Formats: sequence, structure tokens, C-alpha cells
Amino acid sequence: MFLSVTTSQTNVSCFGGNDAAATVNPAGGNPPYTYFWNPTAATTATATGLSAGTYTVTVTDATASSTLSTVAITQPPDLLSTMSVTNASSCSASDGSATANVSGGTLPYTYLWNPSGAATAIATGLSADTFYVTVTDANGCTLSDTAVVSCPNAISQPYSLNKFSVYPNPTTGVFTIQMNNAQLSIINYQLSIYNVFGEVVYSLNHSFTQSLINLSSQPSGIYFYKLSTPSPTGEKPVLSLSKEGEVITGKLIIQ
Repeated sequence: MFLSVTTSQTNVSCFGGNDAAATVNPAGGNPPYTYFWNPTAATTATATGLSAGTYTVTVTDATASSTLSTVAITQPPDLLSTMSVTNASSCSASDGSATANVSGGTLPYTYLWNPSGAATAIATGLSADTFYVTVTDANGCTLSDTAVVSCPNAISQPYSLNKFSVYPNPTTGVFTIQMNNAQLSIINYQLSIYNVFGEVVYSLNHSFTQSLINLSSQPSGIYFYKLSTPSPTGEKPVLSLSKEGEVITGKLIIQ
């Protein structure tokens, strides 16, 4: 009986991952069989830890008869998000909203907004603040995104970020925060750094024009920072031209 093979496979779960596997099932010929996978050099019937790509396996029986088969491992498209924001009508209102427009990955998606607690693509009833969303697809792949809800007396985030630096970014965990405008030396500020789940991993109240932060104990990944100063009116801090009541946000990558 001639040596023949069939194959089965489990494809990559998340874009860029390497959790796929391929199995070859020989029949006929003269057992025992030996296996050689290319390019992984695996020598078992199942090759694991595969990324997207094409793999070949050579099966040889006890009489040195061999056959070749090919497996094409696929992956889902990259999980991506774009954010749409409707700002609050006033700085005391809670009528803003944010929508995470997600594509790629594997449907369906689940959502978790922080600090609103919303679990849908659209978070509503938002006041002026920074909100974080974590999106998870059917395969457990995740992404995070940020929405900044503003109000009429707020300035745009890029204007504020021009006065504030975080470097190096990406970082190995040790980085510097610096005000680029000497007039923004803040007497009383709060710096908060969040992970992708919205959990605070670092918080500090301080006065500074420049400060060195050490987060080397944190795992690699994406983090979000928020620098805020007290609002002179006692309302929730929002972006403004004054030194008081200002919020600056951004993304930090730890490698």
C-alpha cells in the first residue's frame, strides 16, 4: 500500500501571533514513520508554535519511501480601532459620548470602558475627561484606545501636548516628564499612569518642571498617562489655557 498523508491545522488566533499548529496523519507504507517540518525543523507529527505562513512536512516510512505535504497557516486581520467623540455641551454637563469603531480580529467583540464602566462600542453620558476602552475579540485578542471628551472652554489636546514632553517614549521603564514652557511650572499637580485595563499603576502629587519616573517593575505594554491640576472652580479638571484646571493625556509604551 502506498504511503499517503492528510493534514489538519489550527490557525493563528491573533494577528502577528505564533500559537498555530499543524498535524500530519500518515497512512499506508510501512510504519514507523519519521517526520521533518520545514522551516521549523520539527520532527514530530505535530508542529506547534507556528506563525502565519506556509510549512512543508516530509513523512518517511521504514522502507525510506517518503511523501511531501504542505500546510498554509492563516491569521485574522489586525485588530484596529478609530475613535469618534462627541464633546460635552458644557463643562458641568455629562452628555458627551465616545464610540470605538473596531475592525479586524475575529467577531464578535466585547468592550470595557474605564472609568465609565460601559460595555458597548458606544459610551454615553460622559463629562469632560479622558476615557479608556479595552476591546477583546472572540479569540481573546485585545486592543486599547483612548477618548478625550472636552467641553466648550477646553483647548485642543495637541496644543497642550506641545507644552509637555515624555521621553524616551518608547521606554524601558525609566523616563522623564518635562514641562516645555517655564510658565507651566506647576505647584500642585497629580500624575496618574494607567495600564490598558484602566488600573492606576503609578500616582503622584508633586510640584515640578521636570521629573524622572521609574516604572521598570511594570510589564512591557501600552500605558496611558494623565497629568491634571486642580480646577479653581472645584469642577472636574478640563483642558484650559490657565495653569489651574488643566489635563494633559497621552500614551506611553514600555518595552
